Amino acid sequence: MEQAFERTKKILASNGCRLIELDMKSIEENNVDLSVPFVSYEARFALRKYLHDNKIPLTLEDLVGKIMSPDATELFETFILESGPKAMSKEFYEKCLNEKRPRLIDDYKRLFEQVDLLAYPTMCCLPPRVDEATTGEIMNRMVRNTDPSSNAGIPSLSIPMGVSDIHRVHIGLNLDASFGRDRFLLRCGALIHKSLD
Repeated sequence: MEQAFERTKKILASNGCRLIELDMKSIEENNVDLSVPFVSYEARFALRKYLHDNKIPLTLEDLVGKIMSPDATELFETFILESGPKAMSKEFYEKCLNEKRPRLIDDYKRLFEQVDLLAYPTMCCLPPRVDEATTGEIMNRMVRNTDPSSNAGIPSLSIPMGVSDIHRVHIGLNLDASFGRDRFLLRCGALIHKSLD
């Protein structure tokens, strides 16, 4: 993964990109409390709405009962169902949304005063094989790099930057742009993808 990213940085620099290494510590700190509340609380309502809107005759609890993967079932039963031991309350979710998320958004606004685009590996580790268990720890590692931009609500895009020697899976380069710059991000993503091909 590191080799693919280093190669990508050299290609970007040779194509005229000015690369700046940024301190992301504040973003990491302000994001740490947001991931689980947003995913678990919002999934509860989004899935219920999906079932209702598509006239699927199941409750969320019925749906969870039909999940075949033990690790996914545990995730839903622990964090997403209201009866789960670590289910988020509405009060805690609103505190995260109204107090913690604005700090993360401010961090990104400050970053985008210095740069036009953020580029980094989509994942900090290779994904597990399909037949390997996906524990909460593995899931956290897999989304660690993209989680902050998702929680802040900024435009984000992942493009391939290489193939790993292990498992021969694609390694992604994630690109983030500032709030409302979706078209700019898509244009940059297309140009960078072409240069990496």
